[in-house]
Amino acid sequence: MDARDREREARRIIYNMRLQGYLAGSYEHGLQLTEKARRLLRRVEFNRLAIKAQQSWDKIWRVVLYDIPEESKSARNALHEQLRRVGCVQLQKSVWVTPFPCRDVVEVISATYEVDRYVTYFEAQRLDNERAMMQLFTKKYPTTKFH
Repeated sequence: MDARDREREARRIIYNMRLQGYLAGSYEHGLQLTEKARRLLRRVEFNRLAIKAQQSWDKIWRVVLYDIPEESKSARNALHEQLRRVGCVQLQKSVWVTPFPCRDVVEVISATYEVDRYVTYFEAQRLDNERAMMQLFTKKYPTTKFH
């Protein structure tokens, strides 16, 4: 594209974003993101959360457990789904485990659903079923050295 085509395309995109309610202001005098755009960006950022696998396991298990009241069932279900999505494995009904550091990810997820006061994160040197967990995570993360 030449400069004129790029300018035309930028104006078209801005026009459409203004129509959809993502931008306010004008092209010439300055554009601002609307609250609708900020909410969309927060949602996109939230959906990009992930636990980063390490090259070599540090032999520390990260355990997340929660006891969320029944009146917050939808938040509990959302937390459950997000922990699964970011790479945790369910050990028991309200207990999740991962071999990788994830405190910040867990804090963001639990704060987003406003259940952080019901969530506990801790690190453990050993799990009773460690061998089975190591096999599971070895399959899930083949590039990580677990021994």
